[in-house]
Amino acid sequence: MKRLLLTAGCSFSALYYHSNPCESYTVRLANSLEHKLINLAIPGGGVDTVYRKLREYLANPVYGMPTLVFVQMPFSDRKEYWFDRSNDYVRPRVEHEINTAYRWQTANYPKHLTGTGKKQTGGRTAQETDWWNLEQTLVAMLETHKGVDTQSTDWHYYLSTDKISNKHESAHDLIHLFDHSQRIVHLHTYAHLIEELLESYDIPYCYTESDYIYKNDQTSCFDDKRLKRTREVYGAWEYCKNIPHKKHFIPDYSIAHGSSTWQADNYPCDHPGPQSHYEFYKAIMPHVKKRIN
Repeated sequence: MKRLLLTAGCSFSALYYHSNPCESYTVRLANSLEHKLINLAIPGGGVDTVYRKLREYLANPVYGMPTLVFVQMPFSDRKEYWFDRSNDYVRPRVEHEINTAYRWQTANYPKHLTGTGKKQTGGRTAQETDWWNLEQTLVAMLETHKGVDTQSTDWHYYLSTDKISNKHESAHDLIHLFDHSQRIVHLHTYAHLIEELLESYDIPYCYTESDYIYKNDQTSCFDDKRLKRTREVYGAWEYCKNIPHKKHFIPDYSIAHGSSTWQADNYPCDHPGPQSHYEFYKAIMPHVKKRIN
């Protein structure tokens, strides 16, 4: 049976910004576990985006049902908002400004993702060679395009990380960026939905959060040990603590900046660099391996 690792998350888990995509923790996990990789990461996505794309894929597993899932939950201040595409005022702004269309890519991804450059052996650029070396590991990935998500009907979404109007940005910041309690509720709600979804398919899984910064308890939105000590959000934690069971949550590690595995080696695009990915992979590997049937 073909063993498939499905990874989901935001740009931290995507492959496009790596000079050598084999340095991504997602590829390292797949290779070490001797699994093929389905990379479902959505640049700029939130935890609700992760849930939506997981649900879409599992309902129609065009590249096979995963035997293991790892979820990198994005920052809790991100949220999807929905708009009616028939609205003549909103539609032009969204379609012009928002980067939310995705499609599966399984062939010629070097052409789409690495551009052109000095030709190397075999007529490929050095970066293209790195991508083609993934052929034995990468089953499928999501590629990001300009536009709207065409998989839905007349209702589409945009991400809170992009701006439609100052009014929208202000409302989002007040509710989801500056209010720690709202972020906690948002993250716990969708963690529960992800747990329920994967367990309904009987798929082993585990996940981490992105908010936690090493030795800074105030940043966590999910770790019970830390949230209990955060008085201003105690009510939100008390409400949320039993929503997801968190049996497969891996605490203490994040792929984001400032985490215990971050090596201050950012790429020019400010994403954590190869050494950070390697340290994160080493830290979570034992936890992921335990979930293999």
